Amino acid sequence: MIHLMRHARTPASDAYLTSGPRSRTTPLSPAGRAEASAALPPPAVGLVVTSDYARTAATAALLRLPPGVPQHTDPRLDEVDYGDFDGGPWQDYGHWLETAGPDAVPPGGAESWAGCLARTLDALAGLADSGVPTLVVGHGYQYSALDHHLRTGSLPRPLELGPAPHVTALPLAPGTLTGLARRWAAAAGPDADALVARWSARNPDTAPALRAAVAGLRSLGLRLGTDHAPPRPVIRAATHDGRPVGHLDEDTFTPAAPDGTGTTPIPLGSAGAGTRLLETAARLRTTPPASPPPTAADPTTEEF
Repeated sequence: MIHLMRHARTPASDAYLTSGPRSRTTPLSPAGRAEASAALPPPAVGLVVTSDYARTAATAALLRLPPGVPQHTDPRLDEVDYGDFDGGPWQDYGHWLETAGPDAVPPGGAESWAGCLARTLDALAGLADSGVPTLVVGHGYQYSALDHHLRTGSLPRPLELGPAPHVTALPLAPGTLTGLARRWAAAAGPDADALVARWSARNPDTAPALRAAVAGLRSLGLRLGTDHAPPRPVIRAATHDGRPVGHLDEDTFTPAAPDGTGTTPIPLGSAGAGTRLLETAARLRTTPPASPPPTAADPTTEEF
């Protein structure tokens, strides 16, 4: 069993300021030190793992853990890369995120929100596989995303997440972590922007239409992931529960039919292509998936 805990309070968290890689030495506030000292850790902890941030290590050091419990850091558990929003109001980052989407890298940053959660899930799934009861002291976005998934069963979307409590342990079963990591990896595509940049450099004439198409799909709240399988790479758009909406290549958008098969492509450079693309994607986003034929129940299948 893994227990995930957000670090204790800091001056930045009390003021609702972002505190990412440029603020990794932010200390706990006096109130944070007091709440960490008073918090009750989960029982039978065999390992403590923190992010590579001062506030998570300080929180772990103040918890009333049995003596001799080993502790180490894992940078995959680090805070979100806020880029130029680091140190400013979270609302500023949130407004940008609402427009750009979770797969976009913020100005001045190097990693998207989706990429940050992907590495976190990778770290947590690995710890779960070890079988050692582990307490992870991490950050608010991690707690909120996992708590959202446990309560709703859906993939986390950053602007739907509530605030995370400090120094409260969230129990995470290994199957939950493995299933969510698998679903997130299938839906997420942090390198979609890199593929757009490569296509734009190769074909500058269609670059404006391509960028507009990507921005439009993200504005609908769709997840963009890349598929590099032959014959050529594409960017796949899907809802947050994994239903396909369509895919982009260098110069076309191909909508997905409700049964998942391809339909008539929309050339990005054609007249009215942007409007048709958005109207089609918006319709497919809300179209219920076709019901599959009944199959015999698989007793080994887990639901997450």
